[in-house]
Amino acid sequence: MPPLSAASKAFDFVYSISVLTHLSESSGQLWMDEILRVLKPGAVFFCTVHGAGQTGSLSAREAVVFAQGRPVYRARVHEGSRIYAAYHPERFLRETLFSDFDIVEGPVQVFGQEGWVLRKPLNPGQAK
Repeated sequence: MPPLSAASKAFDFVYSISVLTHLSESSGQLWMDEILRVLKPGAVFFCTVHGAGQTGSLSAREAVVFAQGRPVYRARVHEGSRIYAAYHPERFLRETLFSDFDIVEGPVQVFGQEGWVLRKPLNPGQAK
């Protein structure tokens, strides 16, 4: 869990492949805040999530929750394990998890998940 040992505004680029897919909403938000802290203004963050293209295994009840724009967490195992699964609808990502970033591109199918390219705003608190 955060914080990283890196200084604030230390990186031009950070990536996270299949990390948010195994975290709760609160842990995911802590990491997004930490990524924002360690990125330089204008720097890029690339991440992948389980999005609409990965919902084929959801139950009917889970699919309804996802369609309503709410994340689905299969959380009967230790958070962070490879079988803990989080599914993030686009609306939730845009309005909540990615709200402090400018969205450059996404979602795009990559690595069997949805990829997103985000940028830290030049002026914090001014994400689009």
